[in-house]
Amino acid sequence: MHTKIRFTIPTPVWALFIACLIFHFFCTIQGWTWGFMLGHEFRQTQTALISYYIDLQDNFSLDYETPLFGPPWQMPLELPVYEWCVVWVKRVFGIKDFEAARTVSLTCFYAAFPAFYLLLGRSGLVPAHRLVVLALLLCCPVYIFYSRAFLIDPMAFMFSVWFLAAFVESMIRRQWRWWLLCTLVGSIAALIKSLVFLVWLFPAASYGAWSLWRDWQENGTRRALTTTVWGVGVVVLPYTSLRWWVDRTDAIKENPVTEVFTSKMLTEGNFGTYSLAARLSAHTWEHMFIRWSEAFTYWWSAGTIWLFGIMFCRTQRWRILTAIVLFMFGQFAFPYAYTGQDYYFYTCAAFGVMGMGFVVVGIWEKSRWPIWLRFILAALPFAALVTPYWRGYRPMQQVESHGGFGMTAALDYLLPNESVVVIQGEDWAAIRPYYIKRRAFMIRNGMERNERYMTWGLDNLRNESVDALMVDLSLSQREEWVADVTSRLNLNSWPTLRDNRFEVYFSPILDHELREIPEVVNFHEVRLVDAPSTDEEWWEPVRNLLPGKARRLFPVVNRDVFRYRIGYGYGLGDVQGTPALNFHPDSDLWVDAPVGPGRTEWRYGLAPAAYEKDGDRTNGVLFGLYAENASKERRSLFERKLRPTTEVSDRGIQTSLIDYVLAEDETLVFASRPLDSYAFDWAFFYSAKVE
Repeated sequence: MHTKIRFTIPTPVWALFIACLIFHFFCTIQGWTWGFMLGHEFRQTQTALISYYIDLQDNFSLDYETPLFGPPWQMPLELPVYEWCVVWVKRVFGIKDFEAARTVSLTCFYAAFPAFYLLLGRSGLVPAHRLVVLALLLCCPVYIFYSRAFLIDPMAFMFSVWFLAAFVESMIRRQWRWWLLCTLVGSIAALIKSLVFLVWLFPAASYGAWSLWRDWQENGTRRALTTTVWGVGVVVLPYTSLRWWVDRTDAIKENPVTEVFTSKMLTEGNFGTYSLAARLSAHTWEHMFIRWSEAFTYWWSAGTIWLFGIMFCRTQRWRILTAIVLFMFGQFAFPYAYTGQDYYFYTCAAFGVMGMGFVVVGIWEKSRWPIWLRFILAALPFAALVTPYWRGYRPMQQVESHGGFGMTAALDYLLPNESVVVIQGEDWAAIRPYYIKRRAFMIRNGMERNERYMTWGLDNLRNESVDALMVDLSLSQREEWVADVTSRLNLNSWPTLRDNRFEVYFSPILDHELREIPEVVNFHEVRLVDAPSTDEEWWEPVRNLLPGKARRLFPVVNRDVFRYRIGYGYGLGDVQGTPALNFHPDSDLWVDAPVGPGRTEWRYGLAPAAYEKDGDRTNGVLFGLYAENASKERRSLFERKLRPTTEVSDRGIQTSLIDYVLAEDETLVFASRPLDSYAFDWAFFYSAKVE
């Protein structure tokens, strides 16, 4: 009769685990409601920006926006499962996006623990020893600090851990439920972040190879073939899914601005996958060990603890060695990624911690050693993990900050919601676009004068409402470069705002408006730059427009206005309950109309106050429609003089149906001119339908 052995977990072990869990939880929630995203904020705000636009647009499709690279705004990086969950939590609980993200990340970290418990059990540890290892995992700096981050890594990590646990269970049990679970979580992990999944695929492949060898040795070819089918079958869907996603997204990224994010470029450049020098360089490991001291522990602490375990803990020796190999795999596979970003250790630090945990278990198994000595030695790995956290990440968490800068707050306050901002000086760091809450074309450092890159990026902005250009003050030959870009974007060539890092150039209309806003000087370190002096206070020059900006500025016209001049300045408002555009003489709107015969329905007029007021009143306004050729010569298509002061029929909104024929080189121009003087000529343009 088979007797099942039951293991009990001693109370001190439970106490240790619960104490570490409480420690982890309270360290993680420090500053939970503060908006500043500690730790590689550039990467966190990128994920946050994606989530923001998914929520704003209610867009839960695969064609989500990453509005950092200009149009086309769809530049998919990962399957946005994490971002979808963040938006859902934000909506359900009515909390801020970064609080929702922290909730999702922390939940994912804790949800990985049952899988770890299963894996440690399959490694041969009894329940009490498993909890000791998991308690140590709760003390690891990277799992405290980045389990509160706005990052996809905790979710990819959770699914990857469950993939490995389900893979081991399916290989042992040969049950379809485990096989299906393995396939499902593996596919999701690969699509969320393939670099995380690949690190956990390595131990799965190693275990699968060992299982195949064992079954072949013990049971022959037939059993080995069955093992192969079970082992290889679980990665078919994850591989197929990842291949489909990579091919799909690479096709979108194949353009001069985002081609650097294609899988080929990332593999060869960002990750150092094919570089032997990257793996063997002293420079690489100097920086790698710095990352260790931030995310894991000091290299000499880990080395000493592991070496001690290998030498004195014979029953745990192979477990320790295996854990070390798995810990190092990701760093050797993607050296550039790990040397540059401490949060990458979220993927692999668990293996290093488990190696230390096996040492603790081995120490405690030394029943002949004095108990006081075992207590001291077993406590050292905990101290080795907590100390770098307390010295490194912990002080950062004490600084209360809600994120952003004075300039980002100013632009968020000043810019229309539809505005697009062009930013030179921070690569693709999403920090400023996220806090400005506007789409951006972020110019990659060093590409400012690459004509292919800039032409593609700026030409794609023609249909967008570009209102601001941010330029790093350190840019060499800034004046020359700014003059070119502002000319192409139809922005002012002089700055409006400046802080200690950037100058900001606005569109003429917005520049004029914000100079009348006293609050602009109340933002931290933001200064208003004096505009060039002019002798003509009221006269507006002719200004060109990009199509996207025209549609926002001139919704009263159903076709694009590509050039305009408006007496006393642009102004779109409400006249007696009807939307209207200021059209005080002298005003002109150049409209993109088709060549040949056409018709327009034009609604226009003067404000009642212009002719109903006591005292001096308007002498009238000429409203005209003209065909202007390339030599700027005009041919009259329609003219009407309104004298509402003396003619009752000229009062109110006037409607004219005008038939015309445009020659090949002619443009349609709507215009207003004074009759005798400019006084009280409060003319308005209500609408025009050009067919």
